[in-house]
Formats: sequence, C-alpha cells, structure tokens
Amino acid sequence: MINIVFSVCIYSAYEETLYAIEGLRDFFLASPLTSFEFRAGLALGIFLTALPSVAVCLAMLFIMAGCGVTELLLTIFMVLVLWLLSVLMGYLIPIRRNVLATGNIIRVLTIVFVVLPPIYYPLTAWPKPLRMLAYVFPTFNISEFMKIVLRIEQYT
Repeated sequence: MINIVFSVCIYSAYEETLYAIEGLRDFFLASPLTSFEFRAGLALGIFLTALPSVAVCLAMLFIMAGCGVTELLLTIFMVLVLWLLSVLMGYLIPIRRNVLATGNIIRVLTIVFVVLPPIYYPLTAWPKPLRMLAYVFPTFNISEFMKIVLRIEQYT
C-alpha cells in the first residue's frame, strides 16, 4: 500500500511539468483559481487514481487481518499523511521543461524511498551502523507506524 500511494502521488511533479509544457497551467491559473487551489486539486486528482487500490488493500486488512475500526482509521490517517508527503515531495522536485528528465527523477526517487528503506524486509537486514539511517526515510517511519498499529510486528 505504501508503494502504491507513494509512487502514484509523487507523480504530481510530472503532471506539473506536463501542464507547464502544454500551457495548461497558465490556462488554469488564469481562471479564478489560486495557485494553491490548482495544486491541491491536482494532488487530489492524482490521489483518486490510487484510491481503488488503496481501498482494496484497506478492505483486505479489515476482513482478512481482523483489524478493528480504530486500527483501520489510524491506517487511513497514515495513508493520508503519506499522500501529503509524497505530493509535497513531488512539488519540491525542480520543475524542468523536459518531461523525460522529470519522469526519470521521479522513478529514481521512488526506488530510493520505497525499495531501499526496509519496508518490505526487516530492519535487521541492514548492517548495524546504517540502521539509524533508515529513519531518515518518511516511508520507513510510516511503515513502522502501520506495523505497530496493525500489530504485524512488535516494536523493537
């Protein structure tokens, strides 16, 4: 679920670059929308593409893992925090006039923030001196919080 939300929502930078190249950003900002409203709408639209997959994952957690309503609500809150972080990270990528360069930067960032941190494998797989470095990645922290809330793994 973390991979779905992060990899889809960080593409806000790609959409922003595409709109800048096509001149749609100027068209939207010439309307009564403020820049914040435009970007918030873009971020919400990007999240809507990830919503069906997230809904299926949440339904599976609720049905198969037997988590309660409280755990489900906390998980939804953490998904929303991850959405906000990934969209903001996407907006922090320098906007370029080259869609391919922006897409490549996003792919590398997705690998760095989703595959490298111990999200899909235990933290003990990392060498001891490097374990504190894992806490730099927000995706790792959110995955640890989800594991604690869903009682998947005891916090150590």
